[in-house]
Amino acid sequence: MLRWLSFAIIALIFAEIYVFAQAGAAAGGLAVIGLTLATAAIGFTVAQYQGFQVWRTIDARMRAQEPIGIPVAHGALITAAGVLLFIPGFVGDTIGLILLIPPVRTLMIEHLLKPWIAKVKPQQPFDTASASEPGPTVTVLEGSFTEDPEENKKADVGDPPPNS
Repeated sequence: MLRWLSFAIIALIFAEIYVFAQAGAAAGGLAVIGLTLATAAIGFTVAQYQGFQVWRTIDARMRAQEPIGIPVAHGALITAAGVLLFIPGFVGDTIGLILLIPPVRTLMIEHLLKPWIAKVKPQQPFDTASASEPGPTVTVLEGSFTEDPEENKKADVGDPPPNS
C-alpha cells in the first residue's frame, strides 16, 4: 500500500509539472496563476462548507446513538479534497473538486473504504442513575466559607493549627 501511495504521489507531481507547462504555454503564466488561485479559493470554500455539514451530521448521529463510520469517511475525503485544492496544480484541483461531489464520495466509500469502516456506536453518556454497578456514595455538604484576615496574622508558619 505504501509503495502504491508513493508511486501515486510521484506521478501526481510529474503530471502537475506537465499540465502547468502546457497551460502556461497555451494561456500565459499570469492566467495560469490566476486560475490556480481561483480554483483553490472556490474549492477550499466548498470543502469548508461541506466539512461543517458532515460535522453536524456526525453530531446528530452521535446524539441519536447511530453509527458514525460513513460520515467520518465523508469527512476524511472532504479533508483530502481540501488538501488537494490547497496545493497548487490543476490535476490536484481536478481530483479535489471530484471528491467534493457527494455521490462520488459515496461510491468511493461503498466500494473502496467500506471494509475498513467499523460500525462503531458511540458510547452511552455517563449517567449515575442507570449505572449497573453501584458506586461509592458521596455526601455533599453545602455551606459558605469566609476567611478571617486577623486569624491569618496571628498564626505563625511553624505553629500548629488552633484546636477548636
